[in-house]
Amino acid sequence: MTDDTALPTPTKRVLYRLLFDALIEVRLLGYENDNRAVFVLADLLHNLPLQFDRLDRGEIPVEDVMHELEARAHRLGVERWLHGRLGEIAKHNPDLLAHDDTTT
Repeated sequence: MTDDTALPTPTKRVLYRLLFDALIEVRLLGYENDNRAVFVLADLLHNLPLQFDRLDRGEIPVEDVMHELEARAHRLGVERWLHGRLGEIAKHNPDLLAHDDTTT
């Protein structure tokens, strides 16, 4: 049996969109199942993949992505969670803080 539907070329942009779509679905599932934690985390993060795409193309700086993420966390009441996670990531992965990567 053959499938007439061809898969898209697996580019970064396709993968970013896949992650965006998945987070939208997770957010909807959180809402439908009255799971506030799932809904809020998906709502907080669902725009990041599309922002990563814009970041890669040089349309926005990483500071803009962080500013919007922090503003969204504030609106959703999860600033403490976001700052805690970012602190843990920095603590356990100090190499990720290098300013010589291509995303800064």
